[in-house]
Amino acid sequence: MEESYLRKEKVKISYASMLAIMVLLSCLDNIEVLNSALHIFHYFYIIRYVLIILLFMSYVVKRKRTTIITNLIVIFFVWIIAMTIRKQGDYMVAMQVISRPVLVVITLDFYRSKLKKVLMPWKNICLILVLLDVISMIIFPNGLYATDLYGINWFLGYKTARYEYIMPLVLISLYLSYGKREKIDFQTITICVISLFTMWYSQATAAFLSLALLIVVILLDNFKDLFKQSINIFYIIFSRKYIVILYILANLALFSIGQLPIVQSFVINVLHKDATLTTRTTLWAKIFMYISKSPMFGNGYLNFEQFVYITKNPYAGSAHNLMIRILISVGFLGLILFFTIISLGLPEKKEKKVLNKQYFTFLIGIVSTLIVGLTSDSLFLSFFYFSIVQLAFLQKKF
Repeated sequence: MEESYLRKEKVKISYASMLAIMVLLSCLDNIEVLNSALHIFHYFYIIRYVLIILLFMSYVVKRKRTTIITNLIVIFFVWIIAMTIRKQGDYMVAMQVISRPVLVVITLDFYRSKLKKVLMPWKNICLILVLLDVISMIIFPNGLYATDLYGINWFLGYKTARYEYIMPLVLISLYLSYGKREKIDFQTITICVISLFTMWYSQATAAFLSLALLIVVILLDNFKDLFKQSINIFYIIFSRKYIVILYILANLALFSIGQLPIVQSFVINVLHKDATLTTRTTLWAKIFMYISKSPMFGNGYLNFEQFVYITKNPYAGSAHNLMIRILISVGFLGLILFFTIISLGLPEKKEKKVLNKQYFTFLIGIVSTLIVGLTSDSLFLSFFYFSIVQLAFLQKKF
């Protein structure tokens, strides 16, 4: 009887891992190399639709409820689709793109009591992809292929594109490492070094700095016992109130860079960028004019061509800022919803003394991805972006 039960339990765990593999593989259709080599990747969104339906049916059959953060994230994405339909945009493409993060979020929520069984195969898949990216950099130092927009691309694409896979790889590796022990293992350190190398070599400045910040803070947190700290100073800095306020102020400073010499000096001397952030400030001004047409509810999903039309720049196919991308997509009300979602993953004052290392990993992940969002919106609809906040929330609750 007991042996039969164990066999049944093993089947359940095996099913969770197999489903996790199918989920992530179905999300790889945004890798240009794979899309070009195998046209079947163009239809992977159908697999995502099927998996989403199956998961929703599983909720009904098992009478399982979704968590509040999952509900809010799904509402956020439904809002984008609704605004796309309202503005007569390409809602079919919007659904295909949005199905990636929605599927991942629902999978994590459904298996929130078995996260290891889902995250382990995801880590292995991301590791394979990142290693292939490194190999392509070594074999083709001047780029694996070129496009009309980006002259140098490797296996995972242009500069910040690889961050979509590097960030989950690093965070999941740290999470699983802390699950075994309270220290980082050698494999995780190696993964961090490789990840830093790829971001540095691809010259993705903001992504490299944010990843470096994550790794440095994690290392300092690991050695905090040497300084005999009773409460980690980072838990005080990275609180709900400070992060949201500082992030809004940082964005406002960038938007007003022309009137703030100190910000100009930082951008020029530290980030080694020009005062317009490679013409971003000019693009933002034009996008803000477009946002003013529907400031409260947004315009839904916008593709590359639509951004080019708005900015009047053939190379500006995105907002190049997370907050601006949210504003143009779902308006000010949607931005409030976004910060509500982010806040659920951040610690309150009373929680600071009981935060564990696994939660702290995702907390720093939230901060790092927000930093990337200052000059890039490439992570906005990536498969893992909202899941970082979701995992932070789940670590506080389970």
